[in-house]
Amino acid sequence: LAHRAYTFNVIPEAKRLPKGIVLLVGGTNACPIETLFPADRVFTQAEKALAGKPKVIVCAGELSGDEGRLVDSYVQPGGRAVFFAPGVAGGWSPLRILDRQSHSYAFRRDDLFLPDVPESVFRVWRPNSQLGQYAIEKPVRRAARILVDNCDSSGFNVADIVRVAQGRGDWLVTSLPIVSRFEEEPAARYLAARLIAYEFSESALPSGGYAFLDKNHPFAEIFRQDGFLEPVGLRSAKAVFV
Repeated sequence: LAHRAYTFNVIPEAKRLPKGIVLLVGGTNACPIETLFPADRVFTQAEKALAGKPKVIVCAGELSGDEGRLVDSYVQPGGRAVFFAPGVAGGWSPLRILDRQSHSYAFRRDDLFLPDVPESVFRVWRPNSQLGQYAIEKPVRRAARILVDNCDSSGFNVADIVRVAQGRGDWLVTSLPIVSRFEEEPAARYLAARLIAYEFSESALPSGGYAFLDKNHPFAEIFRQDGFLEPVGLRSAKAVFV
């Protein structure tokens, strides 16, 4: 007789978020993530969302160029923002979102990111077992941390969750279909709240801690493409590549 082993994820319900976090809904479609927020913290205009100087602004749906740049200007002096990439091509984005990147699983770069969340949460979502058709092109020459990785036929050039510095602030960007699958996939609801809370509580992106004696060192480009943080000055480096 054949033997089958089944594994189940017990995913808790997403909880309401702490004060200091607002939601900016872009586009004209309804945004189910609104259910995580009190009504007075949901906005459809960036200017009004930023008026109260929130600690974190969450962007969901398709943003116009003007709205995106306004939020980006809030991030630069030290603000925090979460960007849930819309399930459509186009619109403003802090990082380049690539189409035609269908995949069924993703994986964490290390165990420091949401260590209590099982790896299986990043695999096989309803209704078609896919984690969507979009992915983030890994940023080059920007201070970034790859949190949830991915790959395609060209190698490890794309990711699903990236935290990237912008001035003294940062963006947490995900291409996972959290908005479009929010109502049918429990993992999407759970990760929406966890990612927002992570950005709310996490400290600023740390220094890379390394430097290159020669700016044209062959490892420099490899480090940038693989999502390492930008190198620091020689005097403050903990490791120097020569």
